Amino acid sequence: MEVYNQFIDPSTCLASLACHFTSKEDQNLIISKGTVLEIFKLIEVEPQDLESEEGNAINDVVAGAESFIGDEIISALHDKHHKLSLVTEYTLQGRIFEISKFRSNENEDLDYLIICTESAKISIIKWDASVHHIKTVSLHYYEPTLEALLVENIAHVEKRHRTDPNGICTSIELNGIFMILPFYKPDMDGIAFGFEPGDEESAKQSSFIEENIKRDDGENLKKRMLANASPSQLKRSKKISDPSFFISGTKLHEGVKNIMDYQFLYSYREPTIAILYAPEGLSWAGYLPKLKDNMKVVVLSLNLDTHKADSIMVLPNLPYDLNSIYPLPSPINGFLLIGSNEILHVNSLGSIKGVYTNKYFPETSDMKLRDESDLNLECEGCSVSFVGDDQVLLISQIGKFYVLSFNESGGISNLNKIIEIPEANYCNVSVNNVLQITNIEDCNSAFLCCQGSDSILLHWNYNVPTRGTVSKSNAGIEKEDEDSWLYHEDETSQTSNRPLTSCTFTKIDKLVNCGPTSDFTIGKVTTKSKVFGLPNPNLNENAIICSSGLEKDTALSIINPSVIPNIRSTLKFSSASKIWTLNDSRDITKYLITTDFKTYKTQVFIVDKKYRDMYSRDFDKEQYSIQFGTIYTGREMLITQVTPYKINMFNFKFKLVDSITCDNEINAASIYDRYAIIITKNGEINIYECNFKTRKLEKLDLPALLNYMIFTYGWITESSILKNISNLSQEPAQNESSKLNPTNFNKEITFWIVTADNRILVFKKNHKEKVYEFKDIHKFPDNLQLTAMNPNYEADVDPLIKQVMFTSIGDSFYSKDYLLILTYGGEVIIYEMYHDFALDTYRLMKSNDIFKFPVIGAPENSYSSATRIERNMFKIENFNGHSCVMVTGYKAFLILRQHNSVPRLLKFGNIPVLYFAPFNYDTCKNGVIAIDDKKSCRMCQLDNSFDYSNRASIKKIPVGETITKLDYDNKSNTYVVGTMSKIRFLPEDEDGEEIQGVDLNKNHAHNYKARVHLFSPETWTSIDKVELEDNEVCTTLKVMKLNIFETMNDTKNYVIVGSGKYRVEDLATKGSWMVYEIIDVVPDPNHPEAKNRLKLIKSESSRGSILGSCNISGRFSLVQAQRMLVRTIKKDGNAVPVAFTDTSLYTKDVKSFEDMMIIGDAFDGLSLYGFDAEPYRMLKLGKETQNLSLTACDFIVHEGGLYIIAADEDSVLHLLEYDPYDPESMKGLKLLTRSVFRFNGYTTAMRLCDRKNSIFSMLDTLAIPPGADLGFEVIGCNIEGSFYKVTPANEYTYRRLYALQNHISDKESHWLGLNPKMNAVGHLSHIMKLVKRPFIDLNIIKRYISMSEEKKMHISKRLGKNALIETYRDVISLQ
Repeated sequence: MEVYNQFIDPSTCLASLACHFTSKEDQNLIISKGTVLEIFKLIEVEPQDLESEEGNAINDVVAGAESFIGDEIISALHDKHHKLSLVTEYTLQGRIFEISKFRSNENEDLDYLIICTESAKISIIKWDASVHHIKTVSLHYYEPTLEALLVENIAHVEKRHRTDPNGICTSIELNGIFMILPFYKPDMDGIAFGFEPGDEESAKQSSFIEENIKRDDGENLKKRMLANASPSQLKRSKKISDPSFFISGTKLHEGVKNIMDYQFLYSYREPTIAILYAPEGLSWAGYLPKLKDNMKVVVLSLNLDTHKADSIMVLPNLPYDLNSIYPLPSPINGFLLIGSNEILHVNSLGSIKGVYTNKYFPETSDMKLRDESDLNLECEGCSVSFVGDDQVLLISQIGKFYVLSFNESGGISNLNKIIEIPEANYCNVSVNNVLQITNIEDCNSAFLCCQGSDSILLHWNYNVPTRGTVSKSNAGIEKEDEDSWLYHEDETSQTSNRPLTSCTFTKIDKLVNCGPTSDFTIGKVTTKSKVFGLPNPNLNENAIICSSGLEKDTALSIINPSVIPNIRSTLKFSSASKIWTLNDSRDITKYLITTDFKTYKTQVFIVDKKYRDMYSRDFDKEQYSIQFGTIYTGREMLITQVTPYKINMFNFKFKLVDSITCDNEINAASIYDRYAIIITKNGEINIYECNFKTRKLEKLDLPALLNYMIFTYGWITESSILKNISNLSQEPAQNESSKLNPTNFNKEITFWIVTADNRILVFKKNHKEKVYEFKDIHKFPDNLQLTAMNPNYEADVDPLIKQVMFTSIGDSFYSKDYLLILTYGGEVIIYEMYHDFALDTYRLMKSNDIFKFPVIGAPENSYSSATRIERNMFKIENFNGHSCVMVTGYKAFLILRQHNSVPRLLKFGNIPVLYFAPFNYDTCKNGVIAIDDKKSCRMCQLDNSFDYSNRASIKKIPVGETITKLDYDNKSNTYVVGTMSKIRFLPEDEDGEEIQGVDLNKNHAHNYKARVHLFSPETWTSIDKVELEDNEVCTTLKVMKLNIFETMNDTKNYVIVGSGKYRVEDLATKGSWMVYEIIDVVPDPNHPEAKNRLKLIKSESSRGSILGSCNISGRFSLVQAQRMLVRTIKKDGNAVPVAFTDTSLYTKDVKSFEDMMIIGDAFDGLSLYGFDAEPYRMLKLGKETQNLSLTACDFIVHEGGLYIIAADEDSVLHLLEYDPYDPESMKGLKLLTRSVFRFNGYTTAMRLCDRKNSIFSMLDTLAIPPGADLGFEVIGCNIEGSFYKVTPANEYTYRRLYALQNHISDKESHWLGLNPKMNAVGHLSHIMKLVKRPFIDLNIIKRYISMSEEKKMHISKRLGKNALIETYRDVISLQ
């Protein structure tokens, strides 16, 4: 049946949390992207590495140093700058709803995370440093109880998750029912500390408690006690939580219902919650004459022992539009109430002061607030955060910055006013729809989770420290009028002496966001057939083009399946098998060297002499070379050449300095620093070191343990891995005091040797006869650790490891050491090195699954593409700022890591590559040179305009107007894009006349201006546009290949545009449709890309909006309101209707396959139709009976069967079949449900693709018989920027993968304790009884590929003969 494969991860940051999670020294940022959990740490970087604006701001502060007081300028000078470095990420079997933190009694130095998923599960996790990943310490499952208490499905009920800031408890609220989970904390009496009543220690403890109570100043008493108690007093329990309990809101306080929000408050010893609710029912704008000021807030102190609550304060008669609570920490305290038109502050005494921010408030509430209506601030969708210095930052939905200013009187803070920050202060920061602001303490920074733009790390500099600030002690002396806060006089008692209004805000890091993705298309992005005279390596490569962002932050996102290199220059050789480059002391490429195994020649070309052939008497060209490298002596660069029987060392003018002749033929060599490893064909090894004084190569003494061994490969690198080698049997350290000494992080030269029996041996120059190895490395276990070499080890395995590389991968901000292993079958296996504090040593963790590396090889050479052209790894130290690894082969790959992502394995170009070498010259700075199988060389750079943090390279093209629809025209190679932007509101009546009596001074809903653009991929600019009428918005846009009837089977590509007109609620809906043709024109010489235009062929207005369109049998169909019409294009350009059918309420999607059509309705589900041309008519064939709330649908055809794949609003994929021969289908009238799968996303668009042209696939690398029917697959996009495929699988593949999926789901552990089977089909029991074959989740199957060889063999024995190899082939064909 069907295989689900998510190949692009979600990119919209939905929630974030600042904490100390991985260590107490690291400042961590935890980010949720729905189904992906990411753990970052902040790393300090030099200010000059950031935007120039920030550096200028610092200089401005320093320039005025004499005029400032000392503390202020010192603070500015020590302002830190940070980047986000990704520690790790996890793809979950569930969707994260909320993240919070608390300090457990297990470890008071680190935060534990509380992850609440949408299925109302709570997972408590901690960081396990010994294995370098998260560990689930507690899982709480409430679904059975909630199903009994609730009438609705849990997925349809609004949920809220909150955690007490003191870490006392956490809770979930659904429909007025609270689930409260108390955390276990040691009691404050003597028994809790292990003392018996009446003894001496108990008396001391009682005295200790009394003393602390007397001097309690509001701090948490328990924390102070635990901090002052001696180690003998602390007998902590490993218990995390006490039993959870359920309680209704009405039992907590009478009348609590219609809850809008609730929050735990700061500065209370017991857990205290503020609940915002509507006891008399909710109101709305049209109901205000009867019900307003209906909201109420109650503050309750919870007693977790008695399950009761005491009322602290009740605040009635609050504005109807209040929707959220924001608790404020000390020194402000209290909480904010945020509505659509106002912001209120409730201080710690229960007093309310606030401001209203626009002119609507007086009409909606009788409450007295300070008038700040000149701000014209609409508070819907705004985000607030306390940022220290008694200030709260507010960012509106459209990205404007404000600061909430508080004053202090008698130790109590009150909201004073809202000040708009000048746009000049954040002119280089553009955000939209900020979901959350997470303040990062002591950094002057905050992370902004944005839905309508990239999420950013924001930093602010205090440019102008305020002088003469009134101190807190004097602030409350002057008597204040009770209502003075209502007036506009500026307050002088500001507690903050560094106002945010004087700050310069800069973006210091970002996480690219491809969402919200409303539509996508598939097309070509490279237009040139040749680049510098050679074939374009990315020609004819399809990419995904999708909409991203909102309003001014809208962009077209190019998601390319491979890296598109910037080719700067090319060369063509008649014969070349390998290529090297040699850089001089300035790191500029001086020589380009080629060698050919067929002609037995080596040629040296001088790069700065236009690649002139170099001549030297000492250099023998009539011999092929095995390796070239350079050795730097401190005074000069020496060139080292390895031939089959010699090692030659030259100066940089190729005069011979030294030469060594070998008795046996050399098979492989590695050169680094001043060392060279030589491996002969009979498996012997020699290591040479250059003596700087004599300029001679001297052989090193090797450990005796290496005698009589056969070696196949050697690698030299600098590493600190041998600084601490621990015995596995030693006792773990009890705390982190045994951390590595800083001197142990210093790197030293280490030698890494691969043996014929698949051992990796590591030693250093001063080895003292000590050699280390990774035990059972040939099994590729989940964890590795260096141990002393076992001289008695006997292997009974065939050669498996071809190449090993221990190296640093990263960018200019952050890099990390990884162990890369290349097998003879073409697999690349990556291990991440980390420090195990418990054992005080370095360990390595297998990370192919976490890093989501694609499968590019298979065991036993069963994947011919991996070995068709020899696959090798090459280290590139500086590829346009990235330290990375290149992999050659029939398909070349690039392994790189951005500081804000994990390492990625990306396809590099789309042509075979034989060899890579670094290249750094004026024509191509910090690039590489690659030679292909046609002996052509390309000097290229990494295109840094792309982002490489996801599983594909992504580039965003700014558009500036919200994109509604888009499509690709393959004839003109252009993209048609429908956009809309907000314009001034003008109310109109039925005749288009302006409605009188509207107060235009108030904020109103916006009018919209829509356009249809034609984009050229040559420059990614709009080369033509068509403007629609005001408020007429593009609702459907398709490029269709249509028949022109009355001609001899002529066809043309047409652009079908449908629109709907936004009007006031009492006017009927209107729409129109247009038919355009993309024509060729003579371009302007200044804009040669503008060679196409949109030509209007036909247009027509309709009574209802155009809700969908599709191509059916060479004709186009449109859904106009509740009717679908099929039209035929005539020779004269007229569009004649030939058939119609009535549709349901609101059509969401329309798709066709040959003469079949499906219409998906948001309320009435799916209907299947057939088109008959003789006579013209539409036949209703079948309908599904569940009335799915559809979001997108499409056909999928497999082995002669007609299936329909549909996504609904509950994040469930439905596979339906039209089978009139099945008795259950009632002769086809009923579409049969064949499978369901919860994918935890919201699908906005689907496209059917022929697998012969499959995108993001390695299907073309498999041996497929010519003419084989590969079928079709469906590509879908989710609103948060993720993409997935649904691909049919044959019977044998399905059975094998289904058995494997069941085994992994049941027998393997899963992140956060979330079970894949429960996630996929949980709460779908009403449908599952109809399902015969569940979906296969390919991401689960890939876990099998990442397992150790021993575990894979054990599982494959249960799956049948050759199951291991067949599974590899299945994954390669489906990924």
